[in-house]
Amino acid sequence: MKLSNIIVALIALSCVIASPCIAKNSSFEMQDELETVQLEKCNAKIAKNPNSAQAYFDRAKVYLYMCDDKKGLADLAKCLQLDPKFALAYEERINVYGLQKRQKEALSDCEMLIKIRPDTKGFERKCIVLQSMGRLKEALETCEQAIKLNPKSSVVWQYKTSIYIEQKDDVNAMKGLTKLIELSPTNATYYHVRANYYLKQGKYDLAILDLSKAVKIQEGDPAPLIIRATHIVKVSTTPKQSQIIPVL
Repeated sequence: MKLSNIIVALIALSCVIASPCIAKNSSFEMQDELETVQLEKCNAKIAKNPNSAQAYFDRAKVYLYMCDDKKGLADLAKCLQLDPKFALAYEERINVYGLQKRQKEALSDCEMLIKIRPDTKGFERKCIVLQSMGRLKEALETCEQAIKLNPKSSVVWQYKTSIYIEQKDDVNAMKGLTKLIELSPTNATYYHVRANYYLKQGKYDLAILDLSKAVKIQEGDPAPLIIRATHIVKVSTTPKQSQIIPVL
């Protein structure tokens, strides 16, 4: 796999906000029936207690699952009107705003989430939004704030590292990848990405070690990657071909 493809994969892991709206599969009729039942239950709860923020939040989740963002957002707004400190509603609305490219509104909700939650969730989402807006310096500052709250959050370190990768800051990207491996030693992707940086730096022995670890973590035969890395070492020792170093 080429370095550029792996980098894109890592950045995508941190920047893409999952959609609650699912694609219909072969059992769409059963799904529709289940959605209808869930919606009826939520309507009954709201009818019984029209001032329940939780009831509106639950119905919003059903609407978003049904891909009805308009009604979902309306219920999230009602939920927050009833309970301005309903953190999960802000989280859900940030996701929807992000998917709709409504970054300013998402950013505003991130600030509210940061105020009402003492953990890193608000900072994590703010980082994603800022990165999607190309405001990388601010995104990094936001990551630093989150790391102060939780230095061992692999999620935050992943966001931070993806920004360094996007900035083509190899030195800090390597530091971030090393920290990620320390926090998540069974994540093969981090080893793959760091190995490619080692290849760029001509540190072939370290690249082989990382590739070997990655393959051991993943199911399958380790031979292909190890042989490929060994080939790179051989090529690098040939003066005439020293500039022709294949990448994975």
